[in-house]
Amino acid sequence: MLHLLQVNESMKNLEDIVRERNRAYHELETGETGERPGKLVTNQLGLKFYYRMFEHVIPKYANRKWNEKHKFYYRGTAVHKFLRLYREKLYNVKRKQRNRDRNEVMGLLKRYPNMDRAAIAEKYPSVDIDKLVKYDKIRGNYDSSKV
Repeated sequence: MLHLLQVNESMKNLEDIVRERNRAYHELETGETGERPGKLVTNQLGLKFYYRMFEHVIPKYANRKWNEKHKFYYRGTAVHKFLRLYREKLYNVKRKQRNRDRNEVMGLLKRYPNMDRAAIAEKYPSVDIDKLVKYDKIRGNYDSSKV
């Protein structure tokens, strides 16, 4: 399994290198990137995604099958409710990660009160250490100045 993951990663890196080489070649020759153009559009659930455009034989307005398959709009109260709940879920994930980091720093400072605060700030940039130092939870059961 590990070997297969390494092969997949190598192939992805190789594809990135080939894409970069082709982009540079096309920019030198034609002044354009040579990749398929695309744009950021919204799907029926209200989520944004990158749509890579390509040339069609039938024009867009006459191609019923393409129009039924690709709808770049959203409406309805159900979609708005979904987006609200989805944004709330993303916010909760970020909030929980912030709380985890803060609690981790509080535990470290309680266990090791003389720890280098610059190192903690570098590892946990989202935590305000000066604010945490004032909390009673960080104070241990002993006075470090008497040691």
